Amino acid sequence: MSNITIKILRLENCRGATLTTKLVRRLASELGIPIVLHEVLVTSLDQARELRVFGSPTVQINGRDIDPAVRALQNFGLG
Repeated sequence: MSNITIKILRLENCRGATLTTKLVRRLASELGIPIVLHEVLVTSLDQARELRVFGSPTVQINGRDIDPAVRALQNFGLG
């Protein structure tokens, strides 16, 4: 099984990012799924648009948001 790339995109004062990171690591470990985890601090609106940030934290697996409901949206932002 090849590694799955997971990105956790967060704003500077995001309270949920640490818990989300721990949860993702724990679930991957429990399921035996090899992952490469990147935590990304989003600091500008341009970066939020480029990375497709809808909220903080945003979790993407292999470049796709985990929430299918937001994948087609275009209202990226910082808050």
